[in-house]
Parts: sequence; C-alpha cells; structure tokens
Amino acid sequence: MKLEVVHFPWGYWRRVRSEGAMSGRDTPRIEAPLAGCCHCGNVELALETNMRPEELSLRADTCSFCRKHGARTTSDPSGRVVITVHRPEQLLRYRFGLRTADFLVCGHCGIYVAAVIAEGSSSYATVNVNTLDAVDRFTRPLMPVTYEGESAPERSARRKARWTPALIVEEGRQPSEPDSCGSGGRPPRP
Repeated sequence: MKLEVVHFPWGYWRRVRSEGAMSGRDTPRIEAPLAGCCHCGNVELALETNMRPEELSLRADTCSFCRKHGARTTSDPSGRVVITVHRPEQLLRYRFGLRTADFLVCGHCGIYVAAVIAEGSSSYATVNVNTLDAVDRFTRPLMPVTYEGESAPERSARRKARWTPALIVEEGRQPSEPDSCGSGGRPPRP
C-alpha cells in the first residue's frame, strides 16, 4: 500500500491510499473530510477521518434532548472535526443535565450540529450525522445509549477518550448563500 500526502485547497492534509492489489482497482482513494452544516449554512462541519461513513458507529443517546432532535451521532478519536461558525452571535451553546458539554445549535435555523467539551486547550466533539452531506452513507445500525448513572468526571473521561478532537473557528462573516450547504453547496472560502 502506497501512502502519499495531498493538500486540498481548503486547507486539510489528507492521505491518498493506493488500494490497487487489495481491491482490484488501480485508482487512489482520496480521504476528503466529511462536510456538512446546519440548514442555513451558519455552522459548518468538516469531519476528518480515515474511516468511511459506512464504518463509523452511530449512536442514539436516549436523553430527552437527543430524542427530541432525532440526533444520530458519531465520533472518531483518531480523527479531527473543524466546526466553522460564520455568525458567532447566532450560535447557541446549550447545557443541561450535568452541564459538562456545550450542545451547539444554530440560533438562526435551530439545527443541532454537534456537542463539544473543552478541557484546557483541547476540545472534543461528537457530530450529528444528520447535518453531514454524506448522511445516507452512514448505514451501521443505530446503537441506543444511555449515560444516566455517570458522574461528571466519568462523563468527561469517556468523552475525551471516545469523542473526536475538535477545533472551533468563529469567523464573524456571512455565508454567501444562506441554504447552499444543505443542498450540497458550500459558501466560498476566504
């Protein structure tokens, strides 16, 4: 297997994997970020992972917040997620229960995109796959999960171990087309 580093125009470094003999194909597979956003495009996601959407586990937290939002979440501790907020003043950070994570909800369109914890200079997130463009490729069975009996330290430790390292970028600019992300487009990059 041959590995080569490629730089995408929007700033992510990824690997090109030549699968030739393993898959019978001679074409490389480019591991691009899994992109998505809220309905209005204010909050964008780019999930970098070496796993295909079909390989990532899907969780359905049984808490009332996730149930009411119909959330299906995933994470990859070996990956990275970049959350870009174009209008930071319209991002709602909702906390409930043990108040150990911020649930990021766009204040303009009301979509829950991710939950984030910050520990010192590090952040970790779980992503609502319903906001990703490749939503239909997440085909693993949904695993109902409950974390009712956890203490705050246990919850933080679990999230740091299982969630995706995250970077939140607050740009303070308007997306050019309010709902272009939801239809597969992307606001232009600076």
